Amino acid sequence: MSFFGRSILLFLRHTFYDILIGIWMVRAMSQITDITKEQSFFAVFCIEAIADELGTTGDKVYKMLTVDSDILDSYIFPCYDALHTQGKEYIVEDITSFMKEKGVLK
Repeated sequence: MSFFGRSILLFLRHTFYDILIGIWMVRAMSQITDITKEQSFFAVFCIEAIADELGTTGDKVYKMLTVDSDILDSYIFPCYDALHTQGKEYIVEDITSFMKEKGVLK
């Protein structure tokens, strides 16, 4: 693998861990302890899939879902059981539609 390819993989891995740590920190600060590791990984998947669709970074999407709205806590985590059984395209469409309803996304 080329230097460029390794650099991209390291960047993506770093971004993934930053988002995951952010989710765990929010859970610790809000004292919500019933979020499983699988739900956290699913949330990161959703964030990164939405970021890819919007052509932005996972950090910006994470901010939209937590700071600008409560979509992560009020929708993604509570609806994990139903959402994680769906395909990527459906999940992205569903969450971005909800983001538009909440006024987070135009």
